Amino acid sequence: LDSYTAERRAVFESTANEFILRMIRDDAEFLKTYDPAIDAAAFDAEWERRARGGDADVAEYCPHYTGSPVIAEGGGAAPGAKGAHRHDAAPGAHLSPQRLDDGSMSHTRLGQGFTCIGIDLPRGVMEEFAKEAAAEGIPLTTVATAATAETDRWKASVILVRPDGFVADARTEAPDSILEMLRRAVGKSD
Repeated sequence: LDSYTAERRAVFESTANEFILRMIRDDAEFLKTYDPAIDAAAFDAEWERRARGGDADVAEYCPHYTGSPVIAEGGGAAPGAKGAHRHDAAPGAHLSPQRLDDGSMSHTRLGQGFTCIGIDLPRGVMEEFAKEAAAEGIPLTTVATAATAETDRWKASVILVRPDGFVADARTEAPDSILEMLRRAVGKSD
């Protein structure tokens, strides 16, 4: 994607600052404050407290591209590495895998290029997506499905997924301009 530098650099910087450097500082402070040679009981108690802290770093590590110029609804946000894992199809977030009406898992139906998932849409809408994408030279796989209890988690009926599995755009109904939606996702919007 042409947005690689704008998106990935922010995620790399966020990973470095919000996770790696913070953990190094936290560990340095721990070692400065708690010395087992001076107070083994205090060291052991703090070590155990830190161990019980769980995997908050793992849970918070959630790269996203919200705010990227090729993602819909940036809302002033910036791409980063810290976020929340979610099921709704939020632009900039990774699309969570859900079971489709034919029993397949959504992630197995994503194409090599972009994928448009249409839930309970008229057949003509998906055909229009395919036609517009072909005219623009945008590789697009279309996946039509009826709503399921799992796809309802996405809270969208039109989801444009990038080649990297992140949501470029998600809407509750077909856009007024399919071409504009596709062009924005590939960095060609006016």
